[in-house]
Amino acid sequence: MKNLSINFYRYLVLSIAWVFFTFYLLIIYSHKESSTISFPFLDKVVHFILFFIQSILITNTMYEYSDRNNRIIIIASIISLLLFGLIIEIQQIYLPYRTFEIMDFIANFLGVLSGSFVVIYFRKNK
Repeated sequence: MKNLSINFYRYLVLSIAWVFFTFYLLIIYSHKESSTISFPFLDKVVHFILFFIQSILITNTMYEYSDRNNRIIIIASIISLLLFGLIIEIQQIYLPYRTFEIMDFIANFLGVLSGSFVVIYFRKNK
């Protein structure tokens, strides 16, 4: 059995916690429209940030676990997070207080790609 570093377990716990937090915000939480905060496309920014952070956590978790090629890790991370984002968006079709929006999925996609590239950059310059 492979001897895993403490960093793997840190990233794993944070990744799991962030998945639950993201699920809560995007599926369970029902926000009331507020007149005090008026920022165009705020929900798209939230989607981007949630998936950006998730991408950093998942990609680092996979790097710490695997001895495989970096390209395989990045592709697996991107595909798994895009599927997660798509499932979240599809679930919103069936919720009366949510709507499916392709722009939300695009924000998820951009967050995933950006987070993956940040990990690549910092791991190469370590």
